[in-house]
Amino acid sequence: MSSNFSISITESDSNGSYIVYLTGHLIIENSNIIHDYLQRKAITKDLVTLNVSSLDDIDLSVLQLLIGFMITRNKLNKKTDIKLKISDNIKELINKSGFTSLISSLQKKN
Repeated sequence: MSSNFSISITESDSNGSYIVYLTGHLIIENSNIIHDYLQRKAITKDLVTLNVSSLDDIDLSVLQLLIGFMITRNKLNKKTDIKLKISDNIKELINKSGFTSLISSLQKKN
């Protein structure tokens, strides 16, 4: 059974961009659902913002999934932004895993 989390997508009225909201427990138990949703709903949109701002938890599998999504979109010449509002513990995990610089470099390519 999946831990408590949610994923949704909304279209911005102003510029046709899409915002994907990810909240709750973003952990390996939910990674297949997150992956399938991103592939079905967001992979081909011209501009997508990943809004990851109300996390209870995130693990490296979901970080890798989100980075893979950004890399795939870069290859498709699609712009992807990520908005992270995370706890100090999660910041430390991202920093120690080396993903901070990778996320920053992916955003600069857009």
